[in-house]
Amino acid sequence: MEMRERIICSAREQIQKHGFRKFTIDDIAEDLGISTKTIYKHFQSKQEIIGTVCAAAREEDEKQCLDILTSEGTWLDKLIALARKDAGKSEHLHLTQELKKFFPDEWNKNCAFFDSSSEQLKDFLRQGAASGDIRPDINLDVVYIIIRSSMMGLFKAEFDDLSPKQIIDECQKVLMCGVLNPASKIREEMAK
Repeated sequence: MEMRERIICSAREQIQKHGFRKFTIDDIAEDLGISTKTIYKHFQSKQEIIGTVCAAAREEDEKQCLDILTSEGTWLDKLIALARKDAGKSEHLHLTQELKKFFPDEWNKNCAFFDSSSEQLKDFLRQGAASGDIRPDINLDVVYIIIRSSMMGLFKAEFDDLSPKQIIDECQKVLMCGVLNPASKIREEMAK
């Protein structure tokens, strides 16, 4: 592995351990057993390292999504795989909030990336409707808005009593199963 890639890998670990603001170039140098001068041969600043780490994370996420969407299996299998992929990242939700607050340029790049994947999500929902996994009486545009708003809301919200994984799991449960008890009279009325 080339030195630049080693620095990026170490930076990712340091960011996960200390956060975007608190990790230092010295942390990376110590982790890799190199001088800070060596790091500065490959990167001009901590900001550039953060930008590179974020770009690599976006590329990795895009590849994971594409791999899932083009894999064999049912629409439901793919939905579960996508949910698990995102749930695995939920432990680092605080990093997203930190990025938004202290590194707005990188946050905006992440938002632009999210916006560019909108058509992919809409296509995926249409496939779910075509396969019969999504109820035919559900408006897919509304489902898309709910998913997008929920994801953006998670980045803004602060929860004291729930872990990020619990938050994602609860959102998935509400979206997939609804909030009404199956035996609820309101549910029966709405179904008419």
